[in-house]
Amino acid sequence: MCFFQNEHCIAFEFAFRGSQEPAINKLKEPILDEITAALVSRFELNFTRQDTASLWFLCKQEASLLDITDQACGLFNPSEVALLEWTDDLEVFILKGYGKSINYRMGVPLLEDVV
Repeated sequence: MCFFQNEHCIAFEFAFRGSQEPAINKLKEPILDEITAALVSRFELNFTRQDTASLWFLCKQEASLLDITDQACGLFNPSEVALLEWTDDLEVFILKGYGKSINYRMGVPLLEDVV
C-alpha cells in the first residue's frame, strides 16, 4: 500500500477504485440514460451512454484546459450539466469521501507530517 498522494498508488487504483467502479457506474446509469435520451431527441443522432460520458469528459477537458465552453459543453443544457456534475461529485465522494478506511490510511501520514 502506498501512502503518499504524490506517488502513483497502484494498490489504490486497482484494488479500491477498481472494486468500486461497477457500483459507481450503476449509480450513474439512470442519469446518463436520461441525458442520452435527451441528446438523441435533440440532435436526432444515435448516441449511446458511452458517447454521453465521453462527450462530458471532452466538455470538462475543453473547459478546464482551453476555456472553451461552446463546443462539447454546448451539447448539454444547464440542467444536464448540473446532473453530470452531480455524478462526478458522487464518484469523488464514494472514492475519496469520509468513511472509507483507505482514505484515512492514506491521509493520516500526510497530516502527521504537517502537525
